[in-house]
Amino acid sequence: LLPVFALLLRLFYIRKKPMYVECLIFSLHFHSFAFIIFAINNLIGLIGVFNDFIELVLVLIVAVYLVLAIKKVFQQKYFIGIVKVVGISCLYLLTLALAFTITGLITLLA
Repeated sequence: LLPVFALLLRLFYIRKKPMYVECLIFSLHFHSFAFIIFAINNLIGLIGVFNDFIELVLVLIVAVYLVLAIKKVFQQKYFIGIVKVVGISCLYLLTLALAFTITGLITLLA
């Protein structure tokens, strides 16, 4: 799904005219950060500390990081960046749900 995230970035920042490869590199960078944060969450769970507050804080860290990264890379103001991050996130989650649904259906049929 990394290429889909990169495509969404490209579409949301069409006026800035970033090349798709730049968006793909940004996508790899962001997903790597998110993977590390969620791996830390899993390690905390293995220790035996199950706390919804910790999970919420880690998700907020990822969201804030995305806004700050978009501000830095695409020279976007905070408000517009937040609006675009919400739009990109909604479309990306919709794509993710669709991918999981298709994968589940294929698995059931196989």
